Amino acid sequence: MPGINSCVELQKIGNDPAYPLNGSYILTNNIDCRATNPGDPANDGSICDKDGSIYGTGGTGFKPIGLFSGIFDGKGYQIQNLYMSYKAAIYYDTFAGLFGEANGAEIKEISLTNISITASRFTINQYCYAGGLGGLVGYNNNTNISNSYATASVMADGGGSSSGTGYAGGLVGYNNNTNISNSYATGPVSADSSGATANSYAGGLVGYTDNTIILNSYATGPVMSNGTSRTYAGGLIGQTYRNISVSDSYATGPVTATSDEISAGGLIGYSNVGNLIYNIIISDSYATGPVTATSDGTIFTCDISAGGLAGKTLGNTAISNSYAAGLILTTGIGSDISAGGLVGNIYSAASISNSYWDREASGLSVGCGNTSCSGATGKTTSAMITESTYSGWTFQPPVTDIWKLSVITPADRYYPCLSWQANATCVKAPLLIFTCEDLQKIGNDAAYPLNGNYILTNNIDCAKTDPSNSGNPSSIWDDAGSTYGTGGTGFEPIGWDSPFTGIFDGKGYQIQNLYINRPTNSFVGLFSYANSATIKNVGVIVDNILGGAYTGALLGICNAWCDIDSVYSISTSTGSGAVDNYWGGFVGGLAGEIRDTNISNSYSTVPVTGTYVVGGLVGYNNNSSIISNSYFSGVVTGNNNSIGGLAGRNNGTIINSYAISNVSGVQYYEAGGLVGLFEGGTISKSYVVGAVSGATYKGGLVGTYYAGGVFSDSYWNTEVSGLSNICGSGSGKMIILVFAGRAFRPSRVKIRTAMARKTEWIIATRIRRKPLLECAVARIRFPLIAVVIHVI
Repeated sequence: MPGINSCVELQKIGNDPAYPLNGSYILTNNIDCRATNPGDPANDGSICDKDGSIYGTGGTGFKPIGLFSGIFDGKGYQIQNLYMSYKAAIYYDTFAGLFGEANGAEIKEISLTNISITASRFTINQYCYAGGLGGLVGYNNNTNISNSYATASVMADGGGSSSGTGYAGGLVGYNNNTNISNSYATGPVSADSSGATANSYAGGLVGYTDNTIILNSYATGPVMSNGTSRTYAGGLIGQTYRNISVSDSYATGPVTATSDEISAGGLIGYSNVGNLIYNIIISDSYATGPVTATSDGTIFTCDISAGGLAGKTLGNTAISNSYAAGLILTTGIGSDISAGGLVGNIYSAASISNSYWDREASGLSVGCGNTSCSGATGKTTSAMITESTYSGWTFQPPVTDIWKLSVITPADRYYPCLSWQANATCVKAPLLIFTCEDLQKIGNDAAYPLNGNYILTNNIDCAKTDPSNSGNPSSIWDDAGSTYGTGGTGFEPIGWDSPFTGIFDGKGYQIQNLYINRPTNSFVGLFSYANSATIKNVGVIVDNILGGAYTGALLGICNAWCDIDSVYSISTSTGSGAVDNYWGGFVGGLAGEIRDTNISNSYSTVPVTGTYVVGGLVGYNNNSSIISNSYFSGVVTGNNNSIGGLAGRNNGTIINSYAISNVSGVQYYEAGGLVGLFEGGTISKSYVVGAVSGATYKGGLVGTYYAGGVFSDSYWNTEVSGLSNICGSGSGKMIILVFAGRAFRPSRVKIRTAMARKTEWIIATRIRRKPLLECAVARIRFPLIAVVIHVI
C-alpha cells in the first residue's frame, strides 16, 4: 500500500499513472498543503503555482481527487491548510473536497484541519450542480467513511441565470448508499442558489443524503442556506431521503436559512422518505443550536418549516429518545409558517416517542408547529437538565448506556450528552437572569460566559447603576465603582473585553433604568461588542447612556452575523433618558453600527445625539445588513456628517420600515429624513414623516445619495418636511412615490398595486376622516396624505 508523505504526492492521485484512482493509500505523516493557496508565501509552484499551471487553473488551488474507487487510510494523521476555489465552466458539474467524487471506495481515519473550499456554478440552459462540496468528499456513493473529521470552511454557490443546485456539507456534500460513523465536522457551511431556480442544501456534516446510516457523529459549525427557490438547512444534515438512520449523533451549531420556501432544523432540515415503503429513524440524538428561518416571499409564496430537531418530516419518520434545546426564530408574512420546539412541520405518518424540547430556550410552547404531536414533551430548562425527566432513557454509570449528565462543578447546568462525548463538549443549559447583578456577571464571571445562552425571568431593574439614585451606592456600582463601574460610570457593557457570541432571550421582559456614563470609551450599550450573536424579545428602558464612538442603547457594534429581533429602547417614565455621544461617531437609538446583521420587528423612541453617522435606530447599517419591519420615533441631532431619521449611513437594506422624526444636522454636511448618507444598498417600502433642518444637504428621504443605491416604493411627507427633493446631494434615476397635498382619493393612489398586493402595507380604516397607511406585519399606522410621482 503506497505511502503518501507530502501534498505533492497527494495531488498525484489520479493525475499520475503510478497513483491510480483505484489504488490503496496510507498517510505516513501529517501533510501541510498550504502551498495550494496562491496567496500563501509557501506557494513555491511545486503543486500549483499562482497561475495554476500544474494542476489548478488560474490559482484555483488543489485539484480534488476523483473519481476515487480505492482505499485511503489516513492512519490518524492530518492533512492541513488545503485550499480550493472553483468557478465551474458552464455545462459541467462541480464536485469539490479532498475527494471530488468517490464510488465504491473506503475512506477512514483522515483528519482535515484548516481547509477552505469554495465553488460557484453558473449555468445557461441546463440543470447542474454547484457542488457536492464537502470537506472530505464532494459527491459520495457506496463509500463508507469512518473515524474521520474535517475542520473546513465549505461554501457552495449554485446561483446563476438559470438553475444551479448547491449541496454543501462539512464532511460530505452529496451522499448516497453509505455508512458514516465516528466522524465529525466543525467548520462553517454555506450553500447559496440565489438567482437560480433550483434548490439549496446545507448540513453541518452532510448536505444531502440518501440510503445512509449515520452513527456516533456530530457537527458544531454554523450552517447557512440561501436561495430564491427552496432551501434546506440542518445542523447535521440538510436533507435526508428514503432509508436513513441517524443515531447517537448531535449538532450544536446555529442554523440559518433564507428563501421563499424553507425547511430548517437543528439536526435535520428536511426528512423525506419519498413514499411509504421507506423509513427514516432518528434515535438517541439531539440538537441545541438556534434555528433562524427568514422568508422574503409574499403571502402567496412564503412557506417556512422550522424546528429544534427537524424542520419538516414527510412519510414514515420515527423520532425516539431525542431532544432539542435551540432558540427558534421565524420571520415572514402569511399563515404558512410552522415552528415547533421539536419539529416544525410533521407528516401524519410520522411518530415521536420519549422525546423532549426546552420550552424556555426555544421560545415555543408547541412541539410540532402544524399539529399536536404525542410523544413530544415540552419541559422547563431546569427539568431538561434533570435525569429523572427522561423516562426510559439509559444513563451512565453502566458503560453500555447511551446518555450521561456531565457534572464538572456543582453549579454546572448541562443538558444530557452522549456517553462517548468528552465532558467539555457537552452543552450547558441557558442561564437564568433574575437581577441586574446577574446581568452584570455575563463575561465577568466564569459561570456566565460570553458564548452562553441567557434567558430573562422577569423585568430587571438596573436603577442601582446610576450613582444619583437612592439605590446606589451598592456593592457593584457605587460612586467609586468598586467592582465594575469606575467613578460612577454605571453598568459595564456586556462584551467589554471580548465579543458576546451567545444567545440572549428577554422573553418579552424589560431591562429598566439602565445607566451608562462612559464618554471617553468606545463600544457602549447594554452590549458593547457582539459577533454571531442572537438578541431577541427584550426592551431596554434608558435612564441615560453616554459613550464615545459606537454607542447604542442595545449595542455598540455587531461585527458580523447577529440576529436582533423584537427589541426596543425607550426612555424612562420621566422621559429624560437618552443616547448621547461625547466624541467620535456611529450612534443609534438601538445600535451604533451593524455589519452583516438582521434587525427585525424592532424600534426606538429614545432621543439620539451624536457627532457623525447618527441615526434614530442605527448609526451605520453596513455590510449587507437588513433592517426590516422596524421604526424610530423621536428626535435625532448630529454635529457633523451622515445624520438620518432611521440610519445615519446605509450600505445595506432597509425594508418595510419608517421614521417619524425631527432630524437636525449642521451646515456643510448632509441629513435625511430616513438616511443621512445613502452610499449603497436598498431602501424599499419605507416611509418618513418629519422635518429635516440645519444641514446644507438635506433631503426628504436621504441627505446625500451615491450612485449605486436603489430606491423602490418609498415615501416622505413633503408637507411636514417642507422638502420636495428626495436627496440633498447626488443624483440617480429613481421612481419614488411621494406624499403631498391634502386630498385623498383612493382611485388616484397607486399604493394598492405597488405595495398592498404583497400585504406588507395596506390602506387601513380611516380614523377621524384621515386615511392611514398600515404595516400588516407590525400594525404600524401613520397619516397618509395624497400620492404623486416624483422622478429624478
